Amino acid sequence: MVDLDPSKTLVIAGGHSDPNLGQLLATAQQAGIVVQDLRHGVKDSPPLSWQVNQGSLKVNNQEIKPYGAFIRYDVFAGMEDSRPQVAKRAMGWYQTLQGWLLSDPKIRLFNRHQSPAGGNKGATLILAQQCGLAIPETLITNEEASLRQYPQGTAIAKPVAGGDYCYGLEELLNGVEFR
Repeated sequence: MVDLDPSKTLVIAGGHSDPNLGQLLATAQQAGIVVQDLRHGVKDSPPLSWQVNQGSLKVNNQEIKPYGAFIRYDVFAGMEDSRPQVAKRAMGWYQTLQGWLLSDPKIRLFNRHQSPAGGNKGATLILAQQCGLAIPETLITNEEASLRQYPQGTAIAKPVAGGDYCYGLEELLNGVEFR
């Protein structure tokens, strides 16, 4: 459903392979929220043009004027197709749309005033803990010996940077060359 009335439309943008965006889209639609789906695939992105001096953004040759937006960088495209141009295209799409969204203070965004700590997994865990949330035992390290102290099957690994998935610690240990 697409309704470009700015008082009704929520933009959801990022990669089609992002399961969280798919769930958000379904939940918003179930709640009766009109959504403009700006997710893109691994091999294509909708035509996008931002007239910076005029403030207008067109996607698929149609000007968009949402009341709010949720946008995520598409890390999943690069996982499906490791060619550098795939990551570059995803970054260009994200930076353009995010820049336009940030330039209009009337558009409601999650994390509009996000501090750099919001993108740092360690700092985010500490903030969650300070807010009273229980966090799992967490070790951030590049020391092989520290990782090997965990019995097999008892720990997961997640890259400290980016949005990659969690892996069994054994998979990480078998796939990384420690120096």
